Amino acid sequence: SVCFPYDLSHKIVICTSVLYDNVFADDEDIRVWKEICNALHKVGFQLLLKTHPRDTYFETLAEELHCVVLTGHQTIEDLCSYSKPIAVIAHHSTALVTVSAFFSVLSICITDLFDRRKISSDFLSGIDLYKQTFSSFVSFPKDTDECVKMLLDEKQRHIRK
Repeated sequence: SVCFPYDLSHKIVICTSVLYDNVFADDEDIRVWKEICNALHKVGFQLLLKTHPRDTYFETLAEELHCVVLTGHQTIEDLCSYSKPIAVIAHHSTALVTVSAFFSVLSICITDLFDRRKISSDFLSGIDLYKQTFSSFVSFPKDTDECVKMLLDEKQRHIRK
């Protein structure tokens, strides 16, 4: 794990959410996180894990997700004010909107990668409303390959700066 202040440039920050009971069947959210992180690790991205302040689970998966844990209680906005990552990835999080709007950081929401049959209908309604409301700030890749391509393209833009 690493502490603030930390240089986020050339890295991707994964922001987790609190795990909710009765929302995802068959660990659907964990499956998607593993798929995304494995694909990004395979193409050489450095991944940082910014856990939700009330999350106690995802930190236990850090090694499996190929992530280095960001320790401390800084918000993602605090971290981005110090240095900007290539992107921030989460699922329907306010953080995605704020880092995009305030810091022009690529924000990727992974909710379209979930198998909708494995998500509670109430949660799906929230996801759909989030997408409708914030699609001008947040990117919604349709699959893992599209997500990886978005991030490789953004990495090239970062290198040219």
